[in-house]
Amino acid sequence: MMLGCARMSFSPKIPDYDLIKLIGEGGFGQIWMGKDALGLYRAIKIIRYDNSKSLESYQAEHNGIRHYAPYSRKYDGLIDIHHVGIREEEGFYYYVMDLADDLYLDDHVAEDYQPKTLRAYLDIREDRRLPAREALQIGIEAVSYTHLRAHETESDLVCR
Repeated sequence: MMLGCARMSFSPKIPDYDLIKLIGEGGFGQIWMGKDALGLYRAIKIIRYDNSKSLESYQAEHNGIRHYAPYSRKYDGLIDIHHVGIREEEGFYYYVMDLADDLYLDDHVAEDYQPKTLRAYLDIREDRRLPAREALQIGIEAVSYTHLRAHETESDLVCR
């Protein structure tokens, strides 16, 4: 079922998910809003081999998510990766992650869901500026994550 977007020439089939609508597209693939067998909304990123510039870029995205996934559940502020799947016959792999907050409803999800990206958030603000308190909070979270990640990497090296 497709709501809110035109039918794509490529309509992926993901086991145990109903894809509802395309919510993002970029150089590395498409992101779909889907609903799992329990009725939970998730974001599903599809990376097609034939859309990649090269085998190296296709593999780089896969290697990146493989390294990121274990950390995604360890730290607040990172989007959890729930599953990675490969559909070799169809020429793509995918991963399932938490759906970002809705631009208008925060952590609630509606059929007219719009992801709360920085660009979308600024577009709905009259002055197109991020309030200082929010900018500071984002900075604190980024520094905190970077510090924790650096400490964890040092610990891994010492323990080897």
